[in-house]
Amino acid sequence: MAKLLNDERETHINMVHGSNKMKIYTTEYNIMKKLDRYVENNENWKIVEVGMVHGEVVSKTYEAPKDLLLIREKKRVLTEQQRADAAARLKAYHAAKHADDDEMDVIDFGADDSDPDEDNEEETKEDNAEAVSSSADASTNTANAGAASNESPRLEPEKLQPEYVTVKSVIDEMDKNR
Repeated sequence: MAKLLNDERETHINMVHGSNKMKIYTTEYNIMKKLDRYVENNENWKIVEVGMVHGEVVSKTYEAPKDLLLIREKKRVLTEQQRADAAARLKAYHAAKHADDDEMDVIDFGADDSDPDEDNEEETKEDNAEAVSSSADASTNTANAGAASNESPRLEPEKLQPEYVTVKSVIDEMDKNR
């Protein structure tokens, strides 16, 4: 990637009123990496144009539906208790997701009606430690279950990479003929 000055790094989001598509033009490398992941993982995202200077990518233009754009007023701020509760729910969700479907009829994601003013920090720490160790054991067991029953591992489908085409310049062709 060609180095650009800070003043040359920019990102533009263009939306037309009558269309349901948006175009995003960027020269910022970290934005390009994020949007390239979207292109790889989702068919709604497309690379429309790649800008090159001396054979190096300096800009890209992406296209996607307008409804995929999210603009927030402010960043969400969580208390430590809310953060711990969310982490516990996420761990329970992942543990349940990796468990056998016929073993799980009811899944508790940690929503309880307890009073948040009660000080249960020690109990919460012990519960979190148990949840971490049990989810780690469950994921290890499910990962080894296929190996124990001589099943072949599941392969992920190959992701298509955008194809870059070298464009010949008319001026270069004229120079060769001189």
